[in-house]
Amino acid sequence: MNQVKTTVNTQEDIQGRIPEYPVPYEYPTVDDIKNVLNRVCGYYESTSPQKIINTETGEEITDFSSLNERARVSRGFSSEWSYTHGVVLSAFAYIDDVTGDKTFFANNARFYDFVIKHLPYFRKNAEIYGKKASGWRNVIDMHALDHCGSIGAAMIKTYLKDENDDYLELINIVEDYISNKQFRLKDGTLARHRPQYQSLWADDLYMSVPFLANMGVLTGDNEYFDDAVKQILQMADRLFVPEKELFDHGWNVTSGD
Repeated sequence: MNQVKTTVNTQEDIQGRIPEYPVPYEYPTVDDIKNVLNRVCGYYESTSPQKIINTETGEEITDFSSLNERARVSRGFSSEWSYTHGVVLSAFAYIDDVTGDKTFFANNARFYDFVIKHLPYFRKNAEIYGKKASGWRNVIDMHALDHCGSIGAAMIKTYLKDENDDYLELINIVEDYISNKQFRLKDGTLARHRPQYQSLWADDLYMSVPFLANMGVLTGDNEYFDDAVKQILQMADRLFVPEKELFDHGWNVTSGD
């Protein structure tokens, strides 16, 4: 009897510790999901006007016949060439697949068209005024997987849908960087020299594998699929902790095997 009473009291104690959340945890309806997605899309579109501006005057630049040291891309998430933006654009492509609602995917084409249109201008600006004076510096001065893998993967997904051949030059630049220029260990594992010499980050699974896999889809070349699988297996050899069934965040050459 005492044991039963203790169990009941324990259950009551547990019930008393359950927090009350302002947003109820309920199984969402289709309309609930659509409403959230539409809010996300609306916020995304509001973050930047996607214009080229003069940072000294704040005015929009529309005449690109002459270079301008003060020319920059307007601030805001939807104007960034960044890995986080790539995550969102890949999601928009997926939402288009699932729902058929073109509102989301239209943002992909809008952004990449914006980049392709103005990147030649910023390349010329960088030649004259230096890389710091350019827009989308991480495209012009690509030196990390963060600068190209995620946003490049989303660009391939966009190309596979709209087949805008103007994207191919930049896709191939990203491919050349990841395949031939990014630092790798002797066994071909993609790596970094930060925070320590010859380091691996779990982040780079996402920064590389989706791009490589999508290049395989784009080209039909199994070499990219092979490299993607190699990255997963060889990073797992160093980062996966079997007893915890989790990946460690980082490894470096001094960590040992």
